[in-house]
Amino acid sequence: MSTYGTAIIADVPDEAAANRILPQLKGALDPLYVDISSIVPNPAADAEPS
Repeated sequence: MSTYGTAIIADVPDEAAANRILPQLKGALDPLYVDISSIVPNPAADAEPS
């Protein structure tokens, strides 16, 4: 997220505007991360406890 956020800040000359935009963007992206993590197979999570 840091690299992505930095790229966005670089495109927004007004730091205050960036500070308003980034939390909204993060809020919009968080559900996507959750969906992706539930779809992508995770062998460690599927492994039976020893």
